[in-house]
Amino acid sequence: MKIRKIDFMELLFLLLVLTGEHFFYLVNLPITEMDLAVIIAVVMFFVYLLYYKGVGLPNTDKPTKILLTAIALMVVCSAVRSQQSYGQSILMGLRPQRYYLILLAYFPIKNVILNRNGGFKWVINVMLGVGIVAATIYSIQYLVFPFKFLVVGNDYRFGQVRLRFNEVGTLFSMFYAYYKIIKRPCWKWGFIFAIHLFYYIVVIKGRSGIIVLALVLTILLILFNRQKWKAAVSIFAVAVVLLYAPIPIVDQYLEGFREGIDSYQSQTDVRYKGQQFYIQSVTEDISSMIFGKGYVNIQSSSAVRISRAKDFYIVDNGYFGLAYFYGFFGVACNILMCLYISISTYKLQRKLDFGIECGVGSGIYLIAASILVPYMLYYYTYCLLAVELALIDRMKQLERGM
Repeated sequence: MKIRKIDFMELLFLLLVLTGEHFFYLVNLPITEMDLAVIIAVVMFFVYLLYYKGVGLPNTDKPTKILLTAIALMVVCSAVRSQQSYGQSILMGLRPQRYYLILLAYFPIKNVILNRNGGFKWVINVMLGVGIVAATIYSIQYLVFPFKFLVVGNDYRFGQVRLRFNEVGTLFSMFYAYYKIIKRPCWKWGFIFAIHLFYYIVVIKGRSGIIVLALVLTILLILFNRQKWKAAVSIFAVAVVLLYAPIPIVDQYLEGFREGIDSYQSQTDVRYKGQQFYIQSVTEDISSMIFGKGYVNIQSSSAVRISRAKDFYIVDNGYFGLAYFYGFFGVACNILMCLYISISTYKLQRKLDFGIECGVGSGIYLIAASILVPYMLYYYTYCLLAVELALIDRMKQLERGM
């Protein structure tokens, strides 16, 4: 088999994707993965500007220009609002938002890597390979626990161990495999999809994640399967089997779920109090409603005190926490970016077959899952979004014959 040689730009891209996947949790790095991802993305951007002369930069699609400009404005406004709300310096407000710089990788990915012969296939294969390897390794780690060969935290949920992985990196490969099964079922993609299901349901055990995953898979089945009644019957049949069939592992899981309701109730109470605090804060005045209270830097004692960061966790309050940082403007920016990815991918897959139909699922998943967990505050989300934006806009150019 012929091995494709890669250049410096492609090597940086591969490192960016691996960083977004925490290098499969195999090593502890001397710096955070977020900082490394930001450094890689910035280096990619400057190599693109200086060596490749910014080729294709003026041809950036208008919707993407608007989205990226809006996000840049959102970040700056949040830093300014943090000074007004907490007395925190603008620089301190900007620093913890540096993960948005990862979106700079969009330009070299689209205008350099995807412009080459075989570039599309290579990028998709990298994303698939990393996602499949990640889901496989994480599932093996779960099966051999308590022996640990990965650097990963754990706790217990539903009466069983839960490993704390960041699962966004596997969205690409899971929805890709699922689309392949819908269009033309085969054992290879069925097996790959089964590994991902095991990872999401058994390994992670996210309450909201499982519900959102079921919702997204149902939506995709209806969108991509013309015989929709069969899709509905299939989903209902699977639900009945899981709920009523005498399957020991399912019974154990459901029993653990029931036992976890009481502990979950106390967490829900804390979340409710946090949500009430965030709603009250952002509705104090029109500026807070539009632009939020500003991004909290935990090194600022006044910001921590006023935002009650030690009482409530932003990451446990989904869009409420996102609105506290960015206001309704920021919430709209993030939702519109995911909608753009989902809608554009769905339209393009009906005309061109380049294998990025998974963008429909990942966009919907990020919107729905962020109701409870604001994925838009995690750096690895932007590793995924930068790639999917680049793939979509390059496909649009190919459709126009560019």
